[in-house]
Amino acid sequence: MIISSKDILNLVAAISIATLVFFLCWALYYIISTVRSSFKVVKKVEKGVDKVESLIDLIKEKISSSTSHLILFSNLIKKGIDFFEKRKFNSSVEEFNPPVEENKDKKKEKKD
Repeated sequence: MIISSKDILNLVAAISIATLVFFLCWALYYIISTVRSSFKVVKKVEKGVDKVESLIDLIKEKISSSTSHLILFSNLIKKGIDFFEKRKFNSSVEEFNPPVEENKDKKKEKKD
């Protein structure tokens, strides 16, 4: 087995190299697992960005399609306001000028 100092040197060198290889493998394992987990995080971030992008596209579609509805809705509101303004104007005019038919009936009663 151990006959000379050269054998002891070879034994110590073998143990040192084995220890070095063990720690290199251990470090390589942790580096690989760190890269793997960072890759998973990057994939999750990419999926999140894709979802946000699709949400923004959906919002843009809804806004562009709803603008035509908003124009129609605003025209409807405008016509409704005009209708109520005319109605209010007509009722205020009737207060100052009573209907003509009532005056004719009163004149006929006076003649009789």
